[in-house]
Amino acid sequence: MKNCFNCGALLFENARFCHDCGSRTLVEEISCIHCNTANLMGAKFCIECGNSLFEKKKKETPVEEETIFNTPPPKTEKETPKGSTYSNAAEIWQLKQSFFDALKKRVEEEHYPAEYSSYVHRIEQSGFHEVLDINARNVYDVIEQKRKEKAPQFKLESYKHVAFENLLDQFIIQHCQDLNPIPLPEKILMYQNEEDIDIFDMVLDYLDLENEPEPSYLDFVKMPLKKLENASKRFIQSEKDEKIFFICDQSIAGSCKEGFAMTDRAIYWRAHLLKAQRIDYKHIISVVREQEWLLINEQFFNVSPSINLKMMKLLKKLQRTVE
Repeated sequence: MKNCFNCGALLFENARFCHDCGSRTLVEEISCIHCNTANLMGAKFCIECGNSLFEKKKKETPVEEETIFNTPPPKTEKETPKGSTYSNAAEIWQLKQSFFDALKKRVEEEHYPAEYSSYVHRIEQSGFHEVLDINARNVYDVIEQKRKEKAPQFKLESYKHVAFENLLDQFIIQHCQDLNPIPLPEKILMYQNEEDIDIFDMVLDYLDLENEPEPSYLDFVKMPLKKLENASKRFIQSEKDEKIFFICDQSIAGSCKEGFAMTDRAIYWRAHLLKAQRIDYKHIISVVREQEWLLINEQFFNVSPSINLKMMKLLKKLQRTVE
């Protein structure tokens, strides 16, 4: 039931005219372009919001949140931060942008590229932008000192790469574990200083094998003799003075005819239906993540998404530290 808008008489829903006053009951309406409220045809202003029914709605211009990522570099002395000169402020800004370029590349290589913006916003949310600012200034100071010394052996790009790689590990591991599809062990951060590294400890801390489902052996006395023999025959052709760190069994039947192992010099592995591989750390040329597996010097390697990611990071670290 409804009421006549003219005399208020109670009418059926499908009534076209009022039975009491004869007024037309089907009234044409116009919707407000601002709030969508229905108004009588011919009305000039909305009965709900008061805006004109014929004025075009103004488009809202999105305001981009200012972050360290989209803040432009200083263009004048007035825009230069206190305590800085215009020239070094501009170069420090460029160093920060290099960090974001490295972050984007890291997210694309190790995580989900679509989540890059989430990592950028986390820098602001976590307060890490202050750490980034301090580190960018420290990197700038080192570069300036080397320029003054005219150090011929100083490799600028290599230095910046290592500095940002360590900073990225710190940020992603300490502040972004909930964003990372695969959690990374915090022990990785203990090896940012590449001097006096114990390779055995670093390998075990990076891979964190005790928290992986694949069976691995560090104590070869306790390892079944048949498995040890199979691994030695099938894929571990180590030298007599080479120290084997661990052996991981990847065979379906648990025979250890397939798997991988690492020593103080090289990584050994054998995948199903493929021949055995050995690559010395000092001969590592490339480690690339392809979907869920790795290509180590173009050779197929695959254990699990978790071990693959940690192995990629480990081999890149060994590539830099082992001579």
